[in-house]
This record gives sequence, C-alpha cells and structure tokens, in this order.
Amino acid sequence: MAMETSAWLVIGLLSLSFLYGIWMLLIKGDIVRPDRRQVDLRDTSLRNRRRGGPAFGEIKVEIEKRLSVVANRNRALEDAERRILEAEAVRLARIEAEAALAQAKVAQEEREARQAEEAAARAILEAKLAAEAEERRKFEEEEERRRQEVEAALAIEAEEARFAAEEAERIRKEEEEALAKEAEAVRLAAEEAERIRKEEEEALAKEAEAARLILEEEQRIQAEKDAERQEELDRLEAERQVELDRLEAERQAELAKLEAQRQAEIASLAAEEAASLEAQEVDAATQRELRSRIEAAGGRIGDVNVSLMWNNYNDLDLHVVCPSGERLHGGNRHSKCNGELDIDANVKPESKKPVENVVWDVGGAPNGIYKVYAHHYKKHKKRRSKDPTKFKIIINAKGEFTEYNGALTFGDDILFVTQFRIGGEGASTGGKAKSSGPSNGPETSAPDAVEPGVDPLEAFMDDDED
Repeated sequence: MAMETSAWLVIGLLSLSFLYGIWMLLIKGDIVRPDRRQVDLRDTSLRNRRRGGPAFGEIKVEIEKRLSVVANRNRALEDAERRILEAEAVRLARIEAEAALAQAKVAQEEREARQAEEAAARAILEAKLAAEAEERRKFEEEEERRRQEVEAALAIEAEEARFAAEEAERIRKEEEEALAKEAEAVRLAAEEAERIRKEEEEALAKEAEAARLILEEEQRIQAEKDAERQEELDRLEAERQVELDRLEAERQAELAKLEAQRQAEIASLAAEEAASLEAQEVDAATQRELRSRIEAAGGRIGDVNVSLMWNNYNDLDLHVVCPSGERLHGGNRHSKCNGELDIDANVKPESKKPVENVVWDVGGAPNGIYKVYAHHYKKHKKRRSKDPTKFKIIINAKGEFTEYNGALTFGDDILFVTQFRIGGEGASTGGKAKSSGPSNGPETSAPDAVEPGVDPLEAFMDDDED
C-alpha cells in the first residue's frame, strides 16, 4: 500500500513537470517573435501593393524576407526547445535522484511493513485456507452424501418406474386378453343363441305337431272316458258315503279320548295342587345367604327370582314353567318371555353350597301363573353328598319373598314345589310339603332366627361331616 502511494506521487510530480515545460515553451515562443505585428503590417502593405499591381522583383524580395524570418524563427524555436529540454533533463535527473532516495526509503519501510503484513496475512491466510479446506471437505462430504442420496432416490424412482411400467404392461395385456375373451364369449354366446333359437323353432314345430296328434288322441280317449266317468262317479259316491260314516265314527271316538285326557289333566292339576310344598316366610339371614351365593356365582337379583339352594355336591336342577308353557331349565336357559337361568350349579361337583337362579329383570316378567319344580338330576361320587338332599326354594315375586323346604333322593320323580302368579292376586302357594317320590320331606314350619354370619340352611339340612 505504501509503495503504491509513492509511485503515484512520482507520477504526479512528473506530470506537473511536463505541463510546466509546455507552458514555458508557449511563453518563450511569444518572446522570440516580437516582429510578428510588423510582418503582418508588411503583409498588409504588400497586399495593398498587389492591388496596385506590384512588380515581380518586389514580390521576390518580399518572399525571401519572409523565408528568412521563418528560418530565424525556426532556429530560435529549436534553440529554445533545446535549452528547455536540457534544463528539463537536469531537473528531471535531480527529481529522479530525490525520488530514488525517497523511493528507496519508502521501499525499505514498505518492505518491512509488507513483511509484517505478509506474515500476519500469511497466518490469517493459512487459517482461512485451513477453514476453507475444512469447509470444502465438509461441503464435499455433504455433496457426496447428497449425491449418493439423489442417486439412491433416482435408482428407487427408476426401479419404481420400471415396476410401474411392467405392471401397466401386465394390466394392459390382461385387459387385452380379457377383452379378447369377452369378444370370444360374445361370439360364442351369439352362436349359441342362434343355435338355441333354431332348436326352439324346431322344437316348437315338433311340439305343435305333437300337440295336434295328442289333441286328436285326447279327443278319441275323451270319448272313451266319458262313458267310463259316469260309472266311476257312481262308484266314488258310494265309497265317499262309506268313508264319511267311518270318519264320523273316528271323530266321535277322538272327542271321547280328548274329553278323557282333559279330565286326566284336571285330576293331575288337582294332584299337583295337593302335592305342593308349604309356603313359609323368608327371614333376613336366608335372604342374606341367598344374595351372597347368587353374587358369588355371578348371578343377579331381578324383578322376579326363583332360586334353589342346597348344601352338598349333588346336582339338583331347578325348573320353572312360564305362563306361555315354555320351561326354563339347564337345557333351555333363556325363554322367549325374557326369563334366564343365569346360574346352573354342580354340573360338575364344584360347590358344597350351590345355588341355581332363574331371573326376570325389571319389567320383563309377563303376567300369569308360574310353576316351580325341583329335580335330583345326578348324585356325584363325592364326600358330603349323601341322599336325601334337602333344599330350599326362595321365590321373589316383585319384592315378596316366599320360602319352600323339601328333600330329594336320586331317582325320585321331578317334584312340583308350588306355583305363583304375577299380575293380579300375587303369589299363590300349595299345601303340604310332600313329594311324589319315596323320600319326600315331612311338613315343616318356618325356621327359627339364626345368629348373623351362620348359614340358615344348617338348621334345616342334616349333612354328614365325613
């Protein structure tokens, strides 16, 4: 930077010197030409003489004078220019010497400053080059990574494009094949339709001919049958009368049989009424025990419940006949009238305190008479499973609880326990506690109150403690 400044200074000085020399030449030129006005005046007089017709000799003399003046002027200009150039050369030599000294000094200072600057710049440049090299390396690595990613993406796109093209080609071929098959199928269908049409026309012609022949034959046969029909009608009338007499006799016999069955059913209902168990009030302990067993077995308490409890591993079954006549039991656990046997206990000997429960949710029980039965279905080979098996049936008829006690032995007939009514007069009960089997329990009364936490069935059921 310092060197450039000194160079510009030298150039500026030289330019000023050159301009000064030009200015001096112009000034000295005016000095060495003092007779210019006189020449101009002589020129004017000469022109005036020419107008008067000057002589040739005068013109020649005038020309020689002018040539002499021009020659003198040129020599003066050359001398002045030589002296100016010599003076300028001396001055320039002096200026160049001074400039050389100043330039040498400035060059030394600039060299030292430049060396310091170059050292600092070299350090900065090296650091910058190192940073640029690192940046370039990272940039090249990033570019390489991007290039690889782009190449991978392009490869994937190319592969996908190839797959797409292959798939499009496959679909096109399949469509062409399908169109060809459809066209072939249409052609075959048209041929088949034409063949069928011709066959139908032939068949219709044959049928028409056959119908004509059949009609002629039928007319002939009809004539023969008309004679036979009257005879057949007479015979059928006689047989119909005989059949009517037989059917009337059978109807009278069926009516008599139905009347006998109705009387037997009336007698059976009366026997069931006589054989029903005696109703008892349900104490709080029994209700708690029942609720505990139902909840433990995953059942539920509803608007109407019929529950069977016993205390051994035998399999007792609860049957409830709905007002519609449908029977709820282990083989039919859901009725069309919304009833459900939600607990079927001891199909396998799993509980010593089992319970079976038939339930109708609120508003689900239809009005009518419900019949309750108990059945000893199976005696399991387990300890504490001896017969007779005593049981309790508790009926919840919309909040009115009734209890029935009885006993059954394996092999006994199904036992009618009681019947009750929903809607109307409420629950109705039977009479004495007698079963239709050989080991029915005797008539019992309501159990005494028991201590809280004690199974109320223990006071009624006599289990062996083997």
